[in-house]
Amino acid sequence: MPLSVLTPPVAYFCAIGMGFMLIEISQMQRLMVFLGHPVYGLAVVLFTILLFGGLGSATLGADVPRPAAVVARVVALLTALVVAGLLTPLLTTWARSEAIDMRILLSVLLLAPPAFCMGMMFPLGLSTWRRHSELLPFFWSANGITSMFASVLGMVLSIEFGIANTYALGACFYVVCALMLVGSRQVNRLGLTADPAAPSIQPTQAELAANIRTAETHAVSPAVKARANEVIE
Repeated sequence: MPLSVLTPPVAYFCAIGMGFMLIEISQMQRLMVFLGHPVYGLAVVLFTILLFGGLGSATLGADVPRPAAVVARVVALLTALVVAGLLTPLLTTWARSEAIDMRILLSVLLLAPPAFCMGMMFPLGLSTWRRHSELLPFFWSANGITSMFASVLGMVLSIEFGIANTYALGACFYVVCALMLVGSRQVNRLGLTADPAAPSIQPTQAELAANIRTAETHAVSPAVKARANEVIE
């Protein structure tokens, strides 16, 4: 497979793995302090992101979504990430004196929209590059490897450069995903990814002639012979 064809889907699924975990780790670090206990932060953040990410993934069916729907989902994702990134420090400062149940509720409301939108991106990529069915296990593994790598990298980046910068880097990876989607859609529209060596479902002239000769050597109906003569002509 040409590198120009393979690079967009691999970059897309790697960027999803990096972006998802960097955003999850940075939000978990912020909300652990806000909720007052590491157990609360871990439970609330993981539960909310996994639950709403699964719900977002379930919104995509087996059919390839229309271009307008893809654009709408990508715009919703980037908007939710920007809004959550801006609201998180404001919310944690404003509501830090509230009761624990209210802080948990506010944390869930803050995490749910970006988690829902992030959950849509993986099945969206699978439907976009479904023509490469033989490479789907490779896409899954690339996403899993980068997710595990980002879970450690997120901690290091937060210590070295700050939680806000780690979150911003995760959002940038989703911008890369959007660019890969747009580029792939344009290539598909131009028909540049069609495989010229793919077998045709229509019989070739040689196959027709061979079938005709086979028919002539067996007892067939006059109608079949007449159809064969028409094909030869």
